[in-house]
Amino acid sequence: LQYANTVMRFDYVWLRDHCRSASCYNSKTHQRSLDTASVDLCIQPKTIRLDETTLFFTWPDGHVTRYDLDWLVKNSYEGQKQKVIQPRILWNAEIYQQAQVPSVDFQSFLETNEGLKNFLQNFLLYGIAFVENVPPTQEHTEKLAERISLISIQVFHCLKHEGTGGRTLLVDGFYAAEQVLQKVPEEFELLSQVPLKHEYIENLGECHNHMIGVGPVLNVYPWNKELYLIR
Repeated sequence: LQYANTVMRFDYVWLRDHCRSASCYNSKTHQRSLDTASVDLCIQPKTIRLDETTLFFTWPDGHVTRYDLDWLVKNSYEGQKQKVIQPRILWNAEIYQQAQVPSVDFQSFLETNEGLKNFLQNFLLYGIAFVENVPPTQEHTEKLAERISLISIQVFHCLKHEGTGGRTLLVDGFYAAEQVLQKVPEEFELLSQVPLKHEYIENLGECHNHMIGVGPVLNVYPWNKELYLIR
């Protein structure tokens, strides 16, 4: 099937199993009502009809399935290959300085979608992003964090500093891990396979947390060995 400059290939079993009619699929819970195991592996439609935006199949039992062509593109293997995967830039001090990544002004960040977009683009690309001119109060720090929403990121904001020094040094752990993989792959393998016990204890005021976990320092996807988490 060719549509929107995309040549797609589908198995009839897949098409029958992915019928989105009311009797086969609950659109409110996004669950199939059709028993996949009951679908004949050799099933073929009795008739096929196509108009400008929709593909219609009539199956041997008389059931009619309509597929929106845009939906088929989005859910086909060929269509998914065309999706833009969020890039990720690994960096050290030299790479980051040469990139000259701009900070985002606090007011722009809070009040405009463009400011938020610029922040998120930097964050997704480099893993860090900066907001300037944030008033040194807990209230404004919370406003900033809530603008990003609940995505489990760390926010650093110095509210008061009367001493000297106190430089904040940031390191790209994924860059460091890539260097280990390239230079001493056997040690990368060790860090990604040997489980270690991790413990976090926090007792501040009314906040009491004690969490224990077990896992390797470097977490990789088993199917492609891509690093996704550093403990």
